[in-house]
Amino acid sequence: MVASPLPMGRNGRLTLLCPSRMETNPLGFITSLLFVLVPALFLVILYIQTNKPQT
Repeated sequence: MVASPLPMGRNGRLTLLCPSRMETNPLGFITSLLFVLVPALFLVILYIQTNKPQT
């Protein structure tokens, strides 16, 4: 068996990228989602407002 420079788990998966039994926090997932979606929504609204024709 050849030694791998990457940290491999027992099942051959990369331990850092896809751990087989990682505990996830649902609140952290929601927070991360909001952290991306709220500024994106703000930028979309700002873009729409700045591209309206002058009346």
